Amino acid sequence: MATRNVIGFVFLVTLVMLPRAASAQVRFCDAAAENCRTELIRLIRAETQGIYVAQWYTRDTGVVNELIAKHQAGVSVRFIVDRKSESATRSGVIQQIYTMRDAGIPLREAPSRYAHAKAFIFIGQRVVQFGAANLSQAEWQPTTAYRYYRNENNEFQPPSGLVDSLITIYENLWTSNTYLRDYANMTDARRARIHPIYTRDPRWSIQPMEEFSERLIELIDAEDVAIDVNVLRFESEPLADALIRAHERGVPVRVNTETSEYRSLNRPNVSYTLDKLWKAGVPLKWRAHAGNNHEKVAIFHGQRIVVRGSSNWSPGSDQGGSNIEFNFFSNPQTHPEDEDAYNWHAPKFERRWSNLQYDDAGQVIESKLFAPQGPGSSTYQAPANAGAVATNSPVLRFAVRWAHYVDVYVGSSPTNLTLVRSRMRVSPNSTVSVTLADLPPGTHYWKVVARTGADRISTGPVWSFQVQ
Repeated sequence: MATRNVIGFVFLVTLVMLPRAASAQVRFCDAAAENCRTELIRLIRAETQGIYVAQWYTRDTGVVNELIAKHQAGVSVRFIVDRKSESATRSGVIQQIYTMRDAGIPLREAPSRYAHAKAFIFIGQRVVQFGAANLSQAEWQPTTAYRYYRNENNEFQPPSGLVDSLITIYENLWTSNTYLRDYANMTDARRARIHPIYTRDPRWSIQPMEEFSERLIELIDAEDVAIDVNVLRFESEPLADALIRAHERGVPVRVNTETSEYRSLNRPNVSYTLDKLWKAGVPLKWRAHAGNNHEKVAIFHGQRIVVRGSSNWSPGSDQGGSNIEFNFFSNPQTHPEDEDAYNWHAPKFERRWSNLQYDDAGQVIESKLFAPQGPGSSTYQAPANAGAVATNSPVLRFAVRWAHYVDVYVGSSPTNLTLVRSRMRVSPNSTVSVTLADLPPGTHYWKVVARTGADRISTGPVWSFQVQ
């Protein structure tokens, strides 16, 4: 079974690498070499009825000025913003929001959740742009083609039920006081629904209200040819487990991700998930080019389905999570035009994975093999080394750094320690407590061996304490 699938997958990849004509109306844009912003600005300038926007963060002065010009010309502009997206490494967001506020554009925001969805809806032209790209020039065009860019999924969909459906989805959010609140320039009339309620296209998946990982797991479990995943942030253990199941039944699985996320202090579980995939034998790569790997795409080759949108593979982006997300599950069986997405994304993934791009300087290395790192040294905190304790049930306390498991050894001799906790699961960068029981009086020794999900280890020193 595994050999047959691998041979079929090689043949399949050869086929999708051949040039294919996409629909003249659908546009998928690759910021590795294209200026996707040009098409966005063209659509803004051409719109005469309404422009509805949702963005996690906005730092593009040029696009903001284009929207203000449309608002001043009488075109209805609605914008879902998130002031929480401003950070020390992401400055300028608040200023752009203030600029739109002061220009009179109606703004709503997510008070407690993160408005992580990214979309432009052009009402008169009946065109939708959606994907992973935030409104920042670096996410819409390369600095140096293929060598310095932010990898994004970014597409412009033509008039269809898909577009009408997203208009209703947007208005469901816009009129809701559960998910959004007024921020600036709002009135009852500006908050009201103004479009018919269109038939829902089931290919859309909107979080936090609807399933995301559950739908992905169904596709993973049903796939029998090959699965390719490119995602910025992978910290969902159920999704990792599903990919491992596919790998173990002989389905080729490949995961490409972002280098800087692996040891992000804000996302400690990413390291565990990637280490777990690597240990299970799932082929992993991560970004080698300058920039960022921000794309969120899953390709199911046997089903010819492409799942893409704004969600990372993390609990916050799932049903009941902390984020508002727009995601799309293509279905070529019910919508043959969805073949365009497969025919575009499959060769793009292959180009980046296999480093097939060349320029005047030679081969462009866009991806490199994932290399699991070891844990840091554990820091012992209590009992004090060579100190005394007044109980026969002392608590060992120590801090771990980038460990996912610990082995704890205790004994009456520094050279003859007994394993008392084996592969105890811990959170990276946390303080761990282990309570011992019924120790006799005398001197006792202990040490900690920290482990990652990839079974990289760091052995701590041997300390002692005396039970009085």
